[in-house]
Amino acid sequence: MGALDAVADDPDLALRADLDELRTRAAAWRTQYAEPTLADVRAGQRPSVPPERGRQLFDRLRQSFGALQADLDRAAVTARDDLIDAAGRLRLIAALISLGMIVLLIVLTVGLRRVVTQPISELAAEVRRVAAGNFDSAVQGSGPRELVGL
Repeated sequence: MGALDAVADDPDLALRADLDELRTRAAAWRTQYAEPTLADVRAGQRPSVPPERGRQLFDRLRQSFGALQADLDRAAVTARDDLIDAAGRLRLIAALISLGMIVLLIVLTVGLRRVVTQPISELAAEVRRVAAGNFDSAVQGSGPRELVGL
């Protein structure tokens, strides 16, 4: 029950009362029936506590265990629902990050094409015209300073 003690005081679970009741009833069964019966049997005597009393005490113990188990089951369902909600939020965040990365990649690709690739292609086309013998065509650079300087 040490693991239960770790979570019994969590206000969202409300297990402390059920756990304390279970321990009280277990101690009652043990001290009022099990230990006296074992002592009598070890001494070679008939049990002094009637079996019906042991059954009554154990039924109360079982009832407390049922209540604690019901609370634990409710807590497990709640925790599972919280986990499913958190996983859904994480999937949404991952989808948004992926979408953001795709948009960023598209913006970078378009920007790179406009700033670097297109001016280089235009410069190469003008240089090819001049190289083909069209010396009246002026080579004018556009884009970054480095390309204009070429």
